[in-house]
Amino acid sequence: VLALSSMPWLRAVFLFGLTYLADPFGFDWMRAPLLFVESYFGTQWWQFALILFVLSIVASLKEKERFAAVLLLLLALNYDTPQELKWRPRMVEIATESNLLEIDRAIEEGYDLVLLPESTFALYLNLDEELIKRLKRRSYRIAIVTGALLEENGLNYNVSYFFHEGEMQIAKKMVLVPFGEYIPLPEFARAFINDLFFNGASDYSSAEAPTDFRIKGVTFRNAICYEATSEALYEGSPKYMLAISNNGWFVPSIEPTLQELLIRYYARNYGTVVYHTTNRSGSSIVE
Repeated sequence: VLALSSMPWLRAVFLFGLTYLADPFGFDWMRAPLLFVESYFGTQWWQFALILFVLSIVASLKEKERFAAVLLLLLALNYDTPQELKWRPRMVEIATESNLLEIDRAIEEGYDLVLLPESTFALYLNLDEELIKRLKRRSYRIAIVTGALLEENGLNYNVSYFFHEGEMQIAKKMVLVPFGEYIPLPEFARAFINDLFFNGASDYSSAEAPTDFRIKGVTFRNAICYEATSEALYEGSPKYMLAISNNGWFVPSIEPTLQELLIRYYARNYGTVVYHTTNRSGSSIVE
């Protein structure tokens, strides 16, 4: 049909219908939006429809008019909250309620664990007693692992919070990102760079050893973003790993792809099953 039709819009309608109408033989593999899974375009039906619409009208326009039509593709991109806005009080409030709704949905769907990304709660969670109470109440019905910050004895940590059966456990990040979470230089140079590029902020502090969580009798190694790509976290060949990432800092770049490849590499070398969740490039199970 596509080859016989000379009308681009008809080809677009046919391809869209072929993708979203049930196959009479029971196959569920005709999913043209798969082409965009590893791209910056979304894979929702309306995003795919928009892409097809733009391509069809571009094919009908003269060369000089095509640029304006291509700009419509910007509407089909996936967008996340910009990192510089994420920490503003109003955005923190919105994200917090959204996270709690996701946890409630996981409870309704009968899951044992909900795994939320790194710094998905953009705050020092240990200082928010009311939020801790809300999470502890939910933890009687589902285990919760989520990323946030920790302030302790004047030091700052990037951590995972684990809520289970009304209790809270904290896993501090052991392997920090060079020049992102700490400056691997002598003190005088470190202070100069922090003043110049990070408004005088101090380096994050780190743990001396990785942390494991126990959920329903199963042990999970905790890893925060960069850690999941570090061999140090795989020492002892943990059977399972819970990895959380914030890839919003790296859009657009190849970082999410490189990260996934490195996780696959270490997971296969050490026989570890990695459950990875991120706010940008999608969740995955790597084994």
